[in-house]
Amino acid sequence: MAQRALIVWGGWEGHEPEQVANVFAGALRRHNFNVDVSDTLDVFLDREQLARLDLIVPVWSIGAIGDEQLAGLLAAVEGGVGLGGCHWRHVRQLPRVS
Repeated sequence: MAQRALIVWGGWEGHEPEQVANVFAGALRRHNFNVDVSDTLDVFLDREQLARLDLIVPVWSIGAIGDEQLAGLLAAVEGGVGLGGCHWRHVRQLPRVS
């Protein structure tokens, strides 16, 4: 059974959140994850959906998360959903592999 991941991107465009999300989505799909991608923090309001995930990857900078959104994210992580991320500068400096 494939693992499920959610990538949530947004915030300051200077950090290229959509591009970073696409890098993560591609990598996870190559490792047989089913990946959903969202550009809104409101996805964290659906606690039942979050509880079905194996991994959440927020790609968001210079923004604010609401109390209810944060509560949903924290509940998922406290329930065992993994949380991943990176600093984009490090991703951009990785060598390309063909």
